[in-house]
Amino acid sequence: MELAFNNVSNNWYTTEQVAKGFDCTPEAIRKSKFDNKDKLIEYIHWKTEPVTTVTGSKLSTVWSEIGVIKLSELMAKTQKAQDFIFEIRFQEELKKRNLPKNFAEALRLAADQQEKIEEQARKIEQDKPKVELAESIIGHRTNFSVKEFIDNFKIIVGKNKFLEILRNDGILMDYPNRNHPYQQYSKYFKIQRVIKNEESREKILITPEGYVYLSKKYQNLMEKIEVDYLIEQ
Repeated sequence: MELAFNNVSNNWYTTEQVAKGFDCTPEAIRKSKFDNKDKLIEYIHWKTEPVTTVTGSKLSTVWSEIGVIKLSELMAKTQKAQDFIFEIRFQEELKKRNLPKNFAEALRLAADQQEKIEEQARKIEQDKPKVELAESIIGHRTNFSVKEFIDNFKIIVGKNKFLEILRNDGILMDYPNRNHPYQQYSKYFKIQRVIKNEESREKILITPEGYVYLSKKYQNLMEKIEVDYLIEQ
Protein backbone atom coordinates (compact mmCIF):
# COMPACT_ATOMS: atom_id res chain seq x y z
CA MET A 1 0.00 0.00 0.00
CA GLU A 2 1.33 3.43 -0.89
CA LEU A 3 1.26 5.91 1.95
CA ALA A 4 0.35 9.57 1.45
CA PHE A 5 -0.03 12.67 3.56
CA ASN A 6 -3.80 12.70 4.03
CA ASN A 7 -5.78 12.14 7.20
CA VAL A 8 -2.72 12.78 9.33
CA SER A 9 -2.54 13.99 12.91
CA ASN A 10 -0.58 16.94 14.25
CA ASN A 11 1.78 14.67 16.18
CA TRP A 12 5.55 15.16 15.95
CA TYR A 13 8.17 12.49 16.67
CA THR A 14 11.83 12.74 17.62
CA THR A 15 14.58 11.36 15.41
CA GLU A 16 15.20 8.68 18.04
CA GLN A 17 11.53 7.60 17.98
CA VAL A 18 11.53 7.39 14.18
CA ALA A 19 14.81 5.46 14.18
CA LYS A 20 13.36 2.94 16.63
CA GLY A 21 10.22 2.58 14.52
CA PHE A 22 12.30 2.13 11.36
CA ASP A 23 14.67 -0.29 13.11
CA CYS A 24 17.72 1.79 12.18
CA THR A 25 20.08 4.22 13.92
CA PRO A 26 19.37 7.93 14.53
CA GLU A 27 22.49 8.62 12.44
CA ALA A 28 20.82 6.92 9.46
CA ILE A 29 17.81 9.24 9.83
CA ARG A 30 20.06 12.30 10.07
CA LYS A 31 22.05 11.20 7.01
CA SER A 32 18.87 10.75 4.98
CA LYS A 33 17.70 14.22 6.05
CA PHE A 34 21.02 15.72 4.91
CA ASP A 35 21.11 13.77 1.64
CA ASN A 36 17.51 14.76 0.79
CA LYS A 37 17.42 18.34 2.07
CA ASP A 38 15.83 19.46 -1.20
CA LYS A 39 12.93 17.01 -0.71
CA LEU A 40 12.33 17.31 3.03
CA ILE A 41 10.67 20.68 3.68
CA GLU A 42 11.01 22.46 7.02
CA TYR A 43 7.75 22.93 8.95
CA ILE A 44 6.01 20.41 6.65
CA HIS A 45 8.20 17.34 7.07
CA TRP A 46 10.38 18.43 10.00
CA LYS A 47 11.17 21.26 12.38
CA THR A 48 13.41 21.96 15.35
CA GLU A 49 12.06 22.50 18.84
CA PRO A 50 13.29 22.24 22.45
CA VAL A 51 13.30 18.65 23.71
CA THR A 52 13.85 17.77 27.37
CA THR A 53 16.64 15.24 27.99
CA VAL A 54 18.31 13.90 31.13
CA THR A 55 20.95 16.62 30.80
CA GLY A 56 18.47 19.45 30.20
CA SER A 57 16.68 21.03 27.25
CA LYS A 58 18.19 21.19 23.77
CA LEU A 59 17.08 21.95 20.22
CA SER A 60 16.30 18.76 18.36
CA THR A 61 14.75 17.75 15.04
CA VAL A 62 11.22 16.37 15.22
CA TRP A 63 9.21 14.82 12.37
CA SER A 64 5.56 15.23 11.38
CA GLU A 65 3.58 12.21 10.25
CA ILE A 66 3.97 13.53 6.70
CA GLY A 67 7.70 13.69 7.34
CA VAL A 68 7.80 10.12 8.66
CA ILE A 69 5.99 8.90 5.55
CA LYS A 70 8.22 10.91 3.18
CA LEU A 71 11.33 9.78 5.03
CA SER A 72 10.22 6.16 4.78
CA GLU A 73 9.85 6.48 1.00
CA LEU A 74 13.34 7.93 0.71
CA MET A 75 14.77 5.14 2.87
CA ALA A 76 12.67 2.37 1.27
CA LYS A 77 10.96 1.66 4.60
CA THR A 78 7.34 2.43 3.65
CA GLN A 79 5.86 -0.54 5.53
CA LYS A 80 7.97 0.37 8.57
CA ALA A 81 6.47 3.87 8.57
CA GLN A 82 2.95 2.47 8.35
CA ASP A 83 3.57 0.07 11.23
CA PHE A 84 5.28 2.80 13.26
CA ILE A 85 2.41 5.30 12.93
CA PHE A 86 -0.33 2.72 13.46
CA GLU A 87 1.40 1.44 16.58
CA ILE A 88 1.70 4.95 18.04
CA ARG A 89 -1.95 5.68 17.29
CA PHE A 90 -2.96 2.38 18.84
CA GLN A 91 -1.02 3.18 22.02
CA GLU A 92 -2.60 6.65 22.14
CA GLU A 93 -6.03 5.06 21.83
CA LEU A 94 -5.21 2.71 24.71
CA LYS A 95 -4.22 5.68 26.87
CA LYS A 96 -7.50 7.45 26.10
CA ARG A 97 -9.64 4.44 26.86
CA ASN A 98 -7.40 2.90 29.52
CA LEU A 99 -6.32 -0.74 29.25
CA PRO A 100 -9.13 -3.24 28.46
CA LYS A 101 -10.57 -4.81 31.60
CA ASN A 102 -11.37 -8.16 30.01
CA PHE A 103 -10.90 -10.24 26.86
CA ALA A 104 -14.18 -9.09 25.29
CA GLU A 105 -13.19 -5.45 25.77
CA ALA A 106 -9.78 -6.16 24.24
CA LEU A 107 -11.45 -7.73 21.18
CA ARG A 108 -13.75 -4.72 20.81
CA LEU A 109 -10.83 -2.33 21.02
CA ALA A 110 -8.88 -4.31 18.42
CA ALA A 111 -11.92 -4.35 16.10
CA ASP A 112 -12.37 -0.59 16.46
CA GLN A 113 -8.70 -0.03 15.66
CA GLN A 114 -8.88 -2.30 12.62
CA GLU A 115 -11.92 -0.38 11.39
CA LYS A 116 -9.97 2.89 11.68
CA ILE A 117 -7.00 1.37 9.83
CA GLU A 118 -9.27 0.21 6.99
CA GLU A 119 -10.95 3.61 6.84
CA GLN A 120 -7.54 5.28 6.61
CA ALA A 121 -6.57 2.92 3.78
CA ARG A 122 -9.75 3.84 1.89
CA LYS A 123 -9.06 7.53 2.44
CA ILE A 124 -5.51 7.14 1.15
CA GLU A 125 -6.76 5.60 -2.10
CA GLN A 126 -9.49 8.22 -2.45
CA ASP A 127 -7.11 11.15 -2.01
CA LYS A 128 -4.14 9.70 -3.92
CA PRO A 129 -4.66 11.90 -7.05
CA LYS A 130 -4.59 15.03 -4.85
CA VAL A 131 -1.50 13.78 -3.05
CA GLU A 132 0.34 12.96 -6.27
CA LEU A 133 -0.54 16.37 -7.70
CA ALA A 134 0.83 18.19 -4.66
CA GLU A 135 3.96 16.04 -4.44
CA SER A 136 4.71 16.65 -8.14
CA ILE A 137 5.08 20.36 -7.35
CA ILE A 138 8.02 20.07 -4.92
CA GLY A 139 10.68 19.93 -7.63
CA HIS A 140 9.19 22.79 -9.65
CA ARG A 141 10.44 26.35 -9.48
CA THR A 142 7.25 27.85 -10.92
CA ASN A 143 5.04 30.03 -8.73
CA PHE A 144 1.27 29.67 -9.01
CA SER A 145 -1.59 32.11 -8.86
CA VAL A 146 -4.28 31.68 -6.22
CA LYS A 147 -6.76 30.89 -9.01
CA GLU A 148 -4.51 28.10 -10.32
CA PHE A 149 -4.33 26.58 -6.83
CA ILE A 150 -8.13 26.79 -6.43
CA ASP A 151 -8.75 25.27 -9.87
CA ASN A 152 -6.16 22.50 -9.53
CA PHE A 153 -7.53 21.28 -6.21
CA LYS A 154 -11.22 21.99 -6.90
CA ILE A 155 -11.44 24.31 -3.88
CA ILE A 156 -15.12 24.90 -3.12
CA VAL A 157 -14.75 28.65 -2.48
CA GLY A 158 -13.67 31.46 -4.81
CA LYS A 159 -10.42 33.40 -4.82
CA ASN A 160 -11.60 36.29 -2.62
CA LYS A 161 -13.17 33.96 -0.06
CA PHE A 162 -10.03 31.81 0.02
CA LEU A 163 -7.85 34.88 0.61
CA GLU A 164 -10.25 35.90 3.39
CA ILE A 165 -9.79 32.46 4.99
CA LEU A 166 -6.00 32.86 4.80
CA ARG A 167 -6.30 36.27 6.51
CA ASN A 168 -8.63 34.92 9.21
CA ASP A 169 -6.23 32.04 9.86
CA GLY A 170 -3.36 34.46 10.44
CA ILE A 171 -1.40 33.45 7.33
CA LEU A 172 -1.94 36.65 5.34
CA MET A 173 -2.16 40.21 6.67
CA ASP A 174 -5.31 42.30 6.58
CA TYR A 175 -3.73 45.66 7.42
CA PRO A 176 -1.61 47.55 6.48
CA ASN A 177 -0.13 45.23 3.80
CA ARG A 178 -3.28 43.42 2.74
CA ASN A 179 -2.70 39.86 1.52
CA HIS A 180 1.02 39.98 2.32
CA PRO A 181 2.16 36.87 4.23
CA TYR A 182 3.30 37.10 7.83
CA GLN A 183 7.01 36.46 8.28
CA GLN A 184 6.65 32.80 9.33
CA TYR A 185 4.73 32.07 6.12
CA SER A 186 6.80 34.23 3.76
CA LYS A 187 8.45 31.27 1.98
CA TYR A 188 5.02 30.02 0.91
CA PHE A 189 4.12 33.17 -1.06
CA LYS A 190 5.65 35.72 -3.41
CA ILE A 191 4.36 39.24 -3.97
CA GLN A 192 4.77 40.33 -7.60
CA ARG A 193 4.18 43.84 -8.96
CA VAL A 194 2.40 43.89 -12.31
CA ILE A 195 1.23 46.62 -14.68
CA LYS A 196 -2.37 46.49 -15.85
CA ASN A 197 -4.10 49.30 -17.76
CA GLU A 198 -1.06 51.49 -17.05
CA GLU A 199 -1.61 50.99 -13.33
CA SER A 200 0.80 49.21 -11.00
CA ARG A 201 -0.66 46.69 -8.60
CA GLU A 202 0.46 43.74 -6.49
CA LYS A 203 -0.30 40.10 -7.24
CA ILE A 204 0.11 37.32 -4.70
CA LEU A 205 1.63 34.06 -5.94
CA ILE A 206 2.00 30.69 -4.22
CA THR A 207 5.46 29.08 -4.19
CA PRO A 208 5.92 25.30 -4.69
CA GLU A 209 6.46 24.94 -0.93
CA GLY A 210 3.29 26.95 -0.31
CA TYR A 211 1.43 24.79 -2.80
CA VAL A 212 2.22 21.67 -0.78
CA TYR A 213 1.57 23.37 2.59
CA LEU A 214 -1.83 24.77 1.56
CA SER A 215 -2.91 21.50 -0.10
CA LYS A 216 -2.36 19.75 3.26
CA LYS A 217 -3.90 22.43 5.46
CA TYR A 218 -7.07 23.00 3.42
CA GLN A 219 -8.10 19.50 2.34
CA ASN A 220 -11.46 20.19 3.97
CA LEU A 221 -12.12 22.79 1.24
CA MET A 222 -11.48 20.37 -1.63
CA GLU A 223 -14.33 18.74 -3.49
CA LYS A 224 -14.54 15.02 -2.78
CA ILE A 225 -13.74 14.10 -6.38
CA GLU A 226 -10.62 13.02 -8.17
CA VAL A 227 -8.50 15.85 -9.55
CA ASP A 228 -6.84 15.75 -12.95
CA TYR A 229 -3.11 15.73 -13.45
CA LEU A 230 -2.72 19.42 -14.23
CA ILE A 231 1.01 19.55 -13.59
CA GLU A 232 3.35 17.84 -16.03
CA GLN A 233 5.78 15.37 -14.51
